[in-house]
Amino acid sequence: MARLALIGCDDQLYVADPRHGGRLQLTSDPTPQLWGVSPTPPSTWSWPSWSPDGTRIACFELDEDDQDTGPARVHVVHTDGVRQWHCLDVEHGVPLYVQWQPDGEGLLVLVQDGEELELQHIRLDRLGHASSVERGLPLFFTWHPDGERVVVHTASSSESRLVVRDVSGRLPDEVLPQRPANYCAPIFQGDRLIHVDAGGGTNQLVSTDDTGADAQVLLEFEGLGALLRTDDAFLFSAAPDGEGKPYRGLLRIGQELEPVSGEHCLAFFPRGEDLVLVQVDTENNCLTWQLVVAGETRELCRFWPSREQLFHLRFFDQFAPSHRLLSPDGRRLVFCGHPLDTDEQRDEPSVLVYDLERHELRDLGPGAFACFSPVENSTTSEA
Repeated sequence: MARLALIGCDDQLYVADPRHGGRLQLTSDPTPQLWGVSPTPPSTWSWPSWSPDGTRIACFELDEDDQDTGPARVHVVHTDGVRQWHCLDVEHGVPLYVQWQPDGEGLLVLVQDGEELELQHIRLDRLGHASSVERGLPLFFTWHPDGERVVVHTASSSESRLVVRDVSGRLPDEVLPQRPANYCAPIFQGDRLIHVDAGGGTNQLVSTDDTGADAQVLLEFEGLGALLRTDDAFLFSAAPDGEGKPYRGLLRIGQELEPVSGEHCLAFFPRGEDLVLVQVDTENNCLTWQLVVAGETRELCRFWPSREQLFHLRFFDQFAPSHRLLSPDGRRLVFCGHPLDTDEQRDEPSVLVYDLERHELRDLGPGAFACFSPVENSTTSEA
């Protein structure tokens, strides 16, 4: 069974069993010395991201009294609770997001530095050093299938661009000819790059090779688009009124375009042939999880999200590949917040796991954010 990485309400990092919530704490605050004085300032930890093999977790550490401006550090923590690597001191700005290199040998870190975002690359065989990959605002990216290059969609000085860049700096850039004015994370489907071209005055979802050649228009749309890859296709939706407004309906695009839901949603996640949605319930001022099976929608539960959970859902298309809310087998959904459909309410948000087969909701105790390992843990058995 895949384990959870979670940030507790004490701002520490844990791994947990999604069935009963048993936790192993991986980080800790300094032990107070005589007269209650700590040797170093207390730390908070945030945004855990699993390594591809499920043995390590990348995470940010910030001083408790200065979380908005730093200093900040990037760590990799082994899930045995013993080994930990201090990868980088972030000298300028605050880290927002980390994603592993596909081979597990490096990290991409997105840093808010003043009015811009900077994407930095860390090699784990060269700790303490980061190379700048790209700067701009906004900034979305995806790994190239070769695992050495990254496709970055960003803008600076009002000019948008989509560039394929080698994180080691050995290969020259490949600047695609399309003008990607619509900001969403591009994806690869096999060797084809799926992204948005607005050069013709309308937003066109296009499929190209990794140089931007052999462009094939898949559809035209208005507003903000979002893409997520599935096993043999990808999902697409658009918010015609732009950022912060609902996505309207979903398409599965493979050999052909297939409508899979007409629902409006804040975020969506593929589950095999099924679909998990987050919707805004304006009447009850909350969010709801919905399961779509063969076009039929079933409400799972209502909740108020934690601050971190809401941030994840706002940028779900970038977070989904690296911070998984669904278990690898698709059976369980994890999220953090306050459930509305239970009698027990606490002041702190909870780590909540919904079993999509038994339709049961379990509260695993306090927590601000949690995500599943990408691989099953062979030492545990299903219950």
